[in-house]
Amino acid sequence: MDKVDKKIQIFLKSKKLLLVTENSTDRTAWKKIFHDYGIQTQSFFNANTIEEAMEIVEANQIDIVFSAYTLSELPVMDLIYLHNKKHPNRSEFLFFLVSEQNSLAVASCAAENDIDALLIKPCTLSN
Repeated sequence: MDKVDKKIQIFLKSKKLLLVTENSTDRTAWKKIFHDYGIQTQSFFNANTIEEAMEIVEANQIDIVFSAYTLSELPVMDLIYLHNKKHPNRSEFLFFLVSEQNSLAVASCAAENDIDALLIKPCTLSN
């Protein structure tokens, strides 16, 4: 493990993570990645809907949100607004969006809302 990985693990060790997706395969993969980088199992929260995610953010100090861009065909804008309102100091709190489409609307949403990272899921020819 190099120095950068060690610093990431130290940073993430005390963080609480909210995974927001309807896709259980994505959730499992994201959970493994974050667990490998140091987030403790008891610090994971899961949500399948925007409403459920917003309740979790309201009731807990969620340091990192890793969310699909759409849930039930609706963008997660209300969740982004709530998290930014609750944690205006963006240096300690992170919000990641994962989208299945690469569009100007998704990119502008990420830019306008100070999203820390926008990830575009790769597609195969069969998609």
